[in-house]
Amino acid sequence: MAKIVSFEAARKNLEIGNLNDLLKRASLIKGKAAILRDESGIVGVKENQLKGVFEKRITDEIFNQKLVASDVLLCGIYISGLLANLAVNTPESWWAIDYAAMDDSAVVKKGGDVCFVICGVFPERGNYRMMKISYYHKMGATFYRQFYELTGKEIGYHMSRRFDAMAHVAQRCVGRI
Repeated sequence: MAKIVSFEAARKNLEIGNLNDLLKRASLIKGKAAILRDESGIVGVKENQLKGVFEKRITDEIFNQKLVASDVLLCGIYISGLLANLAVNTPESWWAIDYAAMDDSAVVKKGGDVCFVICGVFPERGNYRMMKISYYHKMGATFYRQFYELTGKEIGYHMSRRFDAMAHVAQRCVGRI
């Protein structure tokens, strides 16, 4: 039996509610400098500014690929935070199966995040140990879908639907850094 999803109720969990607000935010992000320089001219990014750098690069890539839609922009904001967090905290395990806890939403979300990082940042790692990258694409989308079903948080639904496209955006973004 199918479950009826109330997107209006799920949208209340978001800080940004409509495409117009997302486009305004994207416009502001596109205007920011992606790389910061100190007085000596050395290129660098402070830890707390890393998310902003990723937001700028990812938003640029979304616009370049003409993927502008509310779900894609929401996913872009989410993966910016995910990538910035990756610079500080590495996953406990790179094995997708280690996150297959059916009733723990935090573990399931971490599983989706790990699969996304493998697909979006380290795609060559996806072919380790007789696995194919397509396995991580399927597992990641499934983890995010389970996260959505457990919590009702809309980002899980969007990341499950847009997993492949967002992984490609992340690959392009990280490839240029």
